[in-house]
Amino acid sequence: MARLVSLIVLTVLIVFLGITFFQVIAPFLLPLFLAGVVALLCQPMFRYFLTRTNDKTHWAAGLTTAAILAIIFVPLATGTVIATAELYAFAQERLEPAQWKPAYGKFRERFDADEIIDSVYDRFSPPPTDKDQLDEWKARRARFHEQVETNIRANTKAALDRVAERTMGFAASTFGIVGRIVSGIVGGLMFIIGLFYFLADGPVLLAATRELIPVNQDYQQQLLHRFNKVIRAVVLATFAAALGQGIATAAVLYFFVGHFFLLSIVCTLTAMIPLIGTWLVWAPVAIWLAADGHWGSALFVTAYGTIFIGTLDNIIRTYVLHSDAKLHPLLAFVSVLGGLQAMGLWGIFVGPTVASCLHALVKIFNTELKAFSEEKFANIKAKSASDMMHNTIPPDMAGEEKTPPPAPPEQPESKPHKKDPGKRRRKR
Repeated sequence: MARLVSLIVLTVLIVFLGITFFQVIAPFLLPLFLAGVVALLCQPMFRYFLTRTNDKTHWAAGLTTAAILAIIFVPLATGTVIATAELYAFAQERLEPAQWKPAYGKFRERFDADEIIDSVYDRFSPPPTDKDQLDEWKARRARFHEQVETNIRANTKAALDRVAERTMGFAASTFGIVGRIVSGIVGGLMFIIGLFYFLADGPVLLAATRELIPVNQDYQQQLLHRFNKVIRAVVLATFAAALGQGIATAAVLYFFVGHFFLLSIVCTLTAMIPLIGTWLVWAPVAIWLAADGHWGSALFVTAYGTIFIGTLDNIIRTYVLHSDAKLHPLLAFVSVLGGLQAMGLWGIFVGPTVASCLHALVKIFNTELKAFSEEKFANIKAKSASDMMHNTIPPDMAGEEKTPPPAPPEQPESKPHKKDPGKRRRKR
């Protein structure tokens, strides 16, 4: 009874302190989860540095952490600078007189700009009745047309320059977001420290955690193996889908606007943003083509982006999850979309992971239930067989083995009778 009371008190304390501890670490769960995923994915790099440092674990963990941060920031900074330079070049190219004049002429024809400008000018400066003043008035109106064209060109250039500057600003804000995750005040430090210790002391932490979990070690190993495979598959599926969408979109838009490298980077980055995707790139191009009078090209870009690019993400992601994580295509598709709707960006990673681990847990539970059932029914079967054998024994033979009945007393040997000669004589 005393032990039962002690277990109840310990259970209550563990639950209370566990809830309190969860509230304490809740703000850092996302950086720690990200650090664990990165540490899991970068094990080959960690083993490489471990070999180079003669099995100095903490040195290898520090070098791996620094290399990961460099791998994240250097390509992002380089790609942003190149994309911004191409955007500036694109703006200057479109504003050259050789391309600006035909484009502006099409704009005037398409939207009847001359009539609109003339009506505006006539409203504020009516034509004079004198012929001498009329010629001067027409000259002023022609100069007004030129001034409008100059203003449109200047405003277009300023708008494109602002777009390029905002691209750098967006990159800076992106760096700020990544910095808050990677090297920010608390979350970034938690990510870096968690990544370092997951690399350096990961096996020790894992072994200590497994000792505290009252589950068979083989089952824990199965869950860890499953988690490892799913995380790798989800990360690979995310980047493969974004890269595939980016290249496929840029390959088509290149024939209309050029600058394949810029489009590839922009489309790949937008493809990784949930609920936005590459339509943020191809939709303005389709609108520009329609405004320029190329209705067939605009419809083609719209249909291509909606039908092909829109489904390419689900096809690539589902295929990778099915082939690597061994998830059924329907389960992979539902877990990705459901996780995205429930948890946002991180739902792309958490959804398939939870689905796969749940599937593994159900299989483990089924195995344990079968073993328990076989053991239980084996005991029942053995008891039933024993009872049947006991019931088939006759009552006089049941129970303890009885001593055999005593042998009957031996009869004394009878001596042969001698014939009486007297009787023989009397008979005669």
